[in-house]
Amino acid sequence: MLYHFEITNQGVCTFDGNKHYQLQGSSRLSFFGCWLFFLRSSPIKSLNVCQHKHLFIFKDSLTEQDFSRLSAVLAYINAQA
Repeated sequence: MLYHFEITNQGVCTFDGNKHYQLQGSSRLSFFGCWLFFLRSSPIKSLNVCQHKHLFIFKDSLTEQDFSRLSAVLAYINAQA
């Protein structure tokens, strides 16, 4: 599955322009990529909407600059936890 997402320095992610999730401190970096764990940040009215999202992103699927920025955001999130 292909996702388009934007992430703020505080770890708030927007998927496909309208789904907002908060990056969790349980997210991890590894040599091969990163496991990202998200929790939906907006109130959920329907029980059919998934509140959690889990993604693995291979390091070579991102540019060096994007992976560096993602690493910095994860370091910030982990320092806050």
